[in-house]
Parts: sequence; C-alpha cells; structure tokens
Amino acid sequence: MATLAAELEGLPVGVLHVNLNAEILALNRCLRGWLGLANEDSAAWVGLPVDQLLSRPGRVLYHTHLLPTLRLHGEVQELSLALQAPSGTVHVLCSARLLERPEGAIAQLVLSPMRERLRIEAELARVQRAADAAPLSLFECVRDANGRSWIGYASAGLISLYGITPESVHFSDAPWLEQISPDDRPALLASRDASAERMTLWRCEFR
Repeated sequence: MATLAAELEGLPVGVLHVNLNAEILALNRCLRGWLGLANEDSAAWVGLPVDQLLSRPGRVLYHTHLLPTLRLHGEVQELSLALQAPSGTVHVLCSARLLERPEGAIAQLVLSPMRERLRIEAELARVQRAADAAPLSLFECVRDANGRSWIGYASAGLISLYGITPESVHFSDAPWLEQISPDDRPALLASRDASAERMTLWRCEFR
C-alpha cells in the first residue's frame, strides 16, 4: 500500500495517490478538508474507487482522458477536474504523473483549487457581455516589435459592423482593414503606428 510522506501530507494543495485500477491509495489532509473528511483517517478510503471522490463529469474526464493520457505519456498538466464534496462541487486544477513503485505504477495527482480562476473567468464573461451590448465598437489592436499587427479582441459591434467573423479577428487585422476606404488606409496605419511607438491615445477618422 502506498503512503504519503509527511511533507506531502502537510502541503497546502491536494495530493491523491491512485493505482491504475482507479482505486484510492492515499489522500492528504488538505484534500480531505476540501471533501469534508478532515476528521477521518485516510486509511478508511484506501481501496475504494476514486469515483467516490469525483463528480459525474469528473469521473468521465478521469477515465476517458486523464488515465489514458497518463498511461500513454506518463504525465498530465493542468486538467480541470470536479470533485464531489458534501458542500457541493469543488473545482480543481489537476497535474498528474506516473510513479514507479515496487508494487507497480501509481498515479500521483496534485490538485489546486480554482475558486479565484473561476471568479476571474466569470468577471471577464460579464465584461464581455457588457462590451457586446454597448452601442459602439470596442477592439484591441496588438502590434509586435516586427511591425506585425492583429486584432486581439473585438466586441460584437465591430464584428457586425465590418462583416467579419469572430475567428478572423484573432489572427490578422487584414479583414478589418479591407473594409476601410483605400484612400484612408495610409493615414490610419500611420496614426496607429505613431500611437504604438509613443504609447499615446490612438485617434483617427476614416471612411
């Protein structure tokens, strides 16, 4: 039976050891706390299916992606998993690797909570909805040191006004520039480049 070293037991991230039959071998104190098991001995969970710790989507992801990828490549980086606790779903970011032990290979999963990441993603989604609903066009133009430029973000207003697809704006600013009057393009590009070099507000009128 695999056991957790003292330093793993005390880490402020979740650590879970599972054999390749998807049976729990050990889980540390931090993970037990997230799952409402802080007062339980981890030995009580040894041999139980890892499915008992996972939400339904988490089980599907574990068996169809995480475990096959571990068998094939030996590690998995930054996979989103959902654990099931009495208080509800616990979203975590999982990195895993195979460890060779005398009793056979085992999977070590290191889990970190995603509360702040989910909060930021929700806030970004809220801002995007507000930008898309605004009666104007918002976009971000990125220009690198070699002079290449592209649209990093475009609100729904810009996309509908210029008849371009959401996908095209992230790779080049050409679809947008093609909609500008040819007579106005040189002045527009010159003002954009001057703004980028001086780090000043970009102002330009065009047809």
